[in-house]
Amino acid sequence: MPPDWKHLQNETAAAQLSFLDTELKTGMTFARLALKASNAGKVSRNRENARKAYDTIKAYLGDLPAETPELEEIREKLKTLRQMIESLEK
Repeated sequence: MPPDWKHLQNETAAAQLSFLDTELKTGMTFARLALKASNAGKVSRNRENARKAYDTIKAYLGDLPAETPELEEIREKLKTLRQMIESLEK
């Protein structure tokens, strides 16, 4: 019995979106922690972790086969994360 390739593609895309969403939430958490921290070391560490999450998302974003509403939502939230990181780098 041949595998259902379309089903496998859909499952793979769903797993990729889930990964990106989780990475985005993690990055935003680090950015928020950095924005609220008063200790320079904590600000720096959390900013760097937020940047790593952002860079990871950017690296994997192009691997998705097609635009979806979920992907568009991730792109919008990624803009917010970028703005948060930029505010921490000033």
